[in-house]
Amino acid sequence: FLFLLGQKNLRREFREIAFAAQDAGAGSGVRTLRLVPKRKGTGIRELYLEVTTDGQILKVKQIDEADAVSEFSLLNVHENYLAPPEAFEFKPPTGVNIRRQK
Repeated sequence: FLFLLGQKNLRREFREIAFAAQDAGAGSGVRTLRLVPKRKGTGIRELYLEVTTDGQILKVKQIDEADAVSEFSLLNVHENYLAPPEAFEFKPPTGVNIRRQK
């Protein structure tokens, strides 16, 4: 997912980049891109990105080599946001037992 962060060049990573066959068209302002990785053994057969005309990614659909499908919706996106350290602290819900391995 480094390409989501703008750290990878899509043309270097994917051998196919095209609008998906099921794409409804630009009329809705959202298009679906189909991407096929160049490298074998990544575990990913193809990706679908729902993107707005201004380049914002709304949804990622991943199909792996075993045909398992994972979908991720990107909601409430804040670009260049610096999260405070406490945002990464795990706080278990009340009543959950925590086991520590030794």
